[in-house]
Amino acid sequence: MNSEASGEKKKNPDLLIPPFGWVFKNQATAFLFSILFMPALWFILAAMRKVIWPKEEIFWSSEILTLLGFTYAGFLSLLLSKMFNALRNDFTSQGHPELISLFSKQYCAFHSTRWMVTIPIILSTIAISIRFICVDYLKPFGNFNFEVFWTAWLFLGFCFVLNAMALCARYTEIVRELGNATASGVLKRSEIKVVSKFYFKVAILASIHFALSAFIVYSIYLIYTYRGAEWPGYTILNWLSSLPSSKLKELIHSPESLSTFYFLFLEIACVFLLYATVSLGAVAYFILPQWGVHKLLSKRKTALIEKLESLKECAESSMVENPTEPLLEKFTKYDLIKKSLNDLSEWPFEAQGILGTLLLVGIPSLLVLFKEFLLEAFVSFATK
Repeated sequence: MNSEASGEKKKNPDLLIPPFGWVFKNQATAFLFSILFMPALWFILAAMRKVIWPKEEIFWSSEILTLLGFTYAGFLSLLLSKMFNALRNDFTSQGHPELISLFSKQYCAFHSTRWMVTIPIILSTIAISIRFICVDYLKPFGNFNFEVFWTAWLFLGFCFVLNAMALCARYTEIVRELGNATASGVLKRSEIKVVSKFYFKVAILASIHFALSAFIVYSIYLIYTYRGAEWPGYTILNWLSSLPSSKLKELIHSPESLSTFYFLFLEIACVFLLYATVSLGAVAYFILPQWGVHKLLSKRKTALIEKLESLKECAESSMVENPTEPLLEKFTKYDLIKKSLNDLSEWPFEAQGILGTLLLVGIPSLLVLFKEFLLEAFVSFATK
């Protein structure tokens, strides 16, 4: 039965992950759905506020950013699974029976209904329930009927986000598992580099997802706390920076301002923690799963150098006793091979390590610039 299932999966490169596979038969339709579904629902919500409940405000900037995160999450899940299928088909077509079994087990483990559907639904329900527990404090929409529609949209979006997050988390195992296959001699160095390039792409896509998820959290916080307005901390900080030092000291020691400064400090700390976690977490996501492969390649390199050093010493001893031209050539050849081995990379991603680190740190910053300038400018122009 298992062999039949793995054979069917191998033949079907368009095999879809749940819940997309429950509805769609091919990837093209699923991708189209992931791009259009959440925007279509949001346009309906916007139309409701224009026609049925005109008193309910549209928080353009925050909602568009949230919509972007939700849409990207659904698209990312399908893209990651497509990339995994391509990697699996590439390796299994090379005739490694061990890899066919390994990829079949990984596919079932990574894309189980529990991780892809059940847990996202549970966590999304918990996240949504917070809104109704704090009903007196967090209430951006006055009409309860519209709030229900809005909450349903958020719930679906959270499910997409957590579905993609589950894939990002589970795909860290790919490098580790195939690293073990390299240790047993199933994979060569060139093949593990292929895996690392795959994971490099996954890390870049996941970094964008992490950043957009942080924006979703922040945007929803603005909507529910400040009704979509700019965070008041910006105004307070700008005002404080314009004060003379004497006035600032007087203000800081004023008992009336202590609560304001305490609140401001907490919010600044939370915002910085949110974006710092995204940047550093993305780098850790890229580096840590490949650490085992790094140790493996480092161990293999050391073993090769030690063996070659032994051969080089033997050639050197023989050359001292009888310095013939063949011995000299042998010694020179060993010396060149040793230099080549010393230059051998101990990381599977080689130059991608530097590039990847810079990109993973820079992606959240680039998205912040996009949010603060391009998106704000677009919203200002479109809503005039």
